[in-house]
Amino acid sequence: MNEKDPTVDTELLDDLEDAALEATPGPWEYFPKPKYSEHHVSIPVNGSTMRMALFAEGCQTERSEQDAKFIAAANPEAILGIVRYARTAKHLLEVRTPTGNERLIRHLVAALKTADASLRKVTREGTQYDAWDIHEAVTDIKHAIEAAQDSGAMDAKS
Repeated sequence: MNEKDPTVDTELLDDLEDAALEATPGPWEYFPKPKYSEHHVSIPVNGSTMRMALFAEGCQTERSEQDAKFIAAANPEAILGIVRYARTAKHLLEVRTPTGNERLIRHLVAALKTADASLRKVTREGTQYDAWDIHEAVTDIKHAIEAAQDSGAMDAKS
């Protein structure tokens, strides 16, 4: 996707979905180790209540705290929600009839509510940093679509 072409890159969505489905299910959690100046992301150990750190010595980047928080927020559940939202939005852009728009807007709003619920769940499970920013963005988009629908702007033929 580039700045001039707002279309959804289907291949990228497929790659993201495949990677999310193959990754360890969550919850993924950020946790700092201030004593060692380390920033970690933990994932559940399959079939156990134990957790395992993704990086033995913490995230080793220039912005380790921010990167570890982002990795935890961009967990498989969040990525799958974003992929569902993007596919729904792509479908909405492809169907341009008034009745089709109304039906698709309802589906888009439902998909946004599902993504929002997923992000709220992630937030409740401790990854409150970047996940909250994503939640706010999804909420803003949902409100914009509802406002356009209420004003009738989404009902016009293109």
